[in-house]
Amino acid sequence: MVFEDGDQANDHSDDDIKPFDLKVGQKVFAKWTDGSFYPGMIANIAGRAFFINFDDGDKGWTSMSGILLKS
Repeated sequence: MVFEDGDQANDHSDDDIKPFDLKVGQKVFAKWTDGSFYPGMIANIAGRAFFINFDDGDKGWTSMSGILLKS
């Protein structure tokens, strides 16, 4: 199995993969320009880019790899 970022895994089947279903209004942790992840909400989605309204008032775009789901 080859992932979008080029990583490969041989110990998982396609049945192990869950969809990454992100929606506007969803709470996430998103990567900021300093490389750290901060809490925020998805405000807009354009393809695989996500505009985040961070909880501290900052706003900005990040890629799918810059998103972590809140548990």
